Amino acid sequence: MKRLVAICLSILMFSSSITVYANEEEYTANSWRYENGEPIVSEEEMICAQNDSLAWVKENGVIYNGVGDPIPNAISKGIDVSEWQGDIDWDKVKKTDVEFAILRCGFAGDYAKYDDKKFVRNVNERIRVGMPYGIYLYSYAQTVEDAKEEAAHTLRLLKGLNPSYPVFYDLEDYSVMSSVSKSTIAQIAKTYVTTIQNAGYNCGVYANLNWFTNYLTDPYFDSVMKWVAQYNTECTYMKPYSMWQGTSSGYVDGIAGRVDIDVTFNSLRKLGWVQENDGWYYYSNDDTKLTSQWIGNYYVGEDGKMLTNQWIGDRYVDANGLWSPDHWINNGGKW
Repeated sequence: MKRLVAICLSILMFSSSITVYANEEEYTANSWRYENGEPIVSEEEMICAQNDSLAWVKENGVIYNGVGDPIPNAISKGIDVSEWQGDIDWDKVKKTDVEFAILRCGFAGDYAKYDDKKFVRNVNERIRVGMPYGIYLYSYAQTVEDAKEEAAHTLRLLKGLNPSYPVFYDLEDYSVMSSVSKSTIAQIAKTYVTTIQNAGYNCGVYANLNWFTNYLTDPYFDSVMKWVAQYNTECTYMKPYSMWQGTSSGYVDGIAGRVDIDVTFNSLRKLGWVQENDGWYYYSNDDTKLTSQWIGNYYVGEDGKMLTNQWIGDRYVDANGLWSPDHWINNGGKW
């Protein structure tokens, strides 16, 4: 980015601070989740998160909110984590009701010092234990060029990975809200999201209710997948959204201290036929990309991509990848 940014982290179980430096100036992170670098957790939220045996639990297919009430239309329960959670015991997490995790890969532009210190460990452990994951990047972008650098940062860390949940662009820092126009924020988000999508990944935007309602108001945001944060017994955002971050005070076996709890309302996993940047691929129920086999009347090659306009043995697949057993094909002058 045009601003040189570095981060100093001081971690305690329930208290931590973030300091960002630009040139010789010092900036302390402030957002709806942080005040002068300190995380903000309301007493009401803590009470809701701890005082009901069903708080943020999934049981018999039903997900409950912080006061033990069922969440209508909820499908899956997940968490989002970063270096703040330290070394997570993913074997223990897998034995809980947590079905997915969104992992922070880092923040700001494409410099290794801005990588989340636990991202590599977290993603490798998720793969090892066979649990679905997505990722997010915390944005400080104030220009379209900044957004391009943040997208490059994300794609560098995504190299060789195939997350089954989306990539999310985390928009929350007050430095952006206080100095960047709404139209420019939309251009920033569109630049990042489009760049990630063009690389073949599903991508959306994370923000809290206030941001989505009052700042992310450009029509562009009506076209993107939304992950809405609102620490409450329900999400009151009035437009469509795919995921809700309902609390930062959840507890999960294998994680020391508090953790964010997320709930999805539609399937964010890659399942069945999925169109990616360069073609169609097929994913099984365990998030595996199928390769070198027939799927109905379609065939996927060694890289998992659906083949088109070629012979597969004695069968020919057309421009749409379809083999039609009763369709005549001219092969070298013979039918």
